[in-house]
Amino acid sequence: RGLENAEDSIAAKSAFFGNGRSHCLATASDALKDALSEYRKISVEEFSGEKALICTCFGVSEETILELVQKNHIEDAVDIAATCNAGSGCGSCRMLIQELIDSSSVCE
Repeated sequence: RGLENAEDSIAAKSAFFGNGRSHCLATASDALKDALSEYRKISVEEFSGEKALICTCFGVSEETILELVQKNHIEDAVDIAATCNAGSGCGSCRMLIQELIDSSSVCE
């Protein structure tokens, strides 16, 4: 699901934020998003390799995804996210991850 619904999910499961403390949740959520954004920026700047960087949120390359698909017989982008977090951040790479999985299974 990524981060898009995290704040709502946390608020729904926690009575703590219902007592006039919703600003605390918003502040914590903003801080987390900023930290992940900074981590992403550093990962992209540091990345160097032969293969394409597929998930910039978590710095996961095409090579890593293809290795995991073959090693673990992965058929779904959700399983990749559970294995290495790729696709679980902003979510913009999920379709590309699924395409890699699909093309890998065709080659086998």
